Amino acid sequence: MCIKTDSENNIHISYMTSPWPPTSLIYLKNTTGSWSSEVVTQCYQSSSFDLDTSDYAHFSYYDLGLGGLMYRTNSPDGIWKDAVAVESNWQGGQMESLITDIAVDLESKPHISYVGAKESVWTEDTKYAYKTDGQWYDTIIDNGESAGSFNSIATEINNKAHLAYYHRSSGEIRYTTNSEGTWETHMLD
Repeated sequence: MCIKTDSENNIHISYMTSPWPPTSLIYLKNTTGSWSSEVVTQCYQSSSFDLDTSDYAHFSYYDLGLGGLMYRTNSPDGIWKDAVAVESNWQGGQMESLITDIAVDLESKPHISYVGAKESVWTEDTKYAYKTDGQWYDTIIDNGESAGSFNSIATEINNKAHLAYYHRSSGEIRYTTNSEGTWETHMLD
């Protein structure tokens, strides 16, 4: 479940109707003074959303039937666009703890933290993806295990990403950022 406030202090909420897949991803908002509700999509295990500077919604979620980690938005006109796969050839390990988070920067570009594997290596690595000029770019932040782990993302005023995540094999909370141009990781706890 996620909750956000927009530039007019209206409330926006998203939630999944069940903890077991497949489940409906619901988007609620009170921008007209009363609550409206709509189904955004069907999803698997985890979803997140953020609002851009024009108060449009951006979602990240897993849909194993469509290609793994997906992105969907109603920007720039309030009409839902088709979902797109964030990473081509995305694969999961055991498909447990598939967690994602999304942050939209001041230029309305989405940044996503998530887990997954690539090229038949069945681990849930911690990953980062961002979209610019209509194309998605992804990178592995840290190696994972067969099950994923918690992760969270934020962007700063200069649109650089900050990720916090649980590194399952070491039991550590880790923080990483690309604010200086390269990824710098710190073990916190």
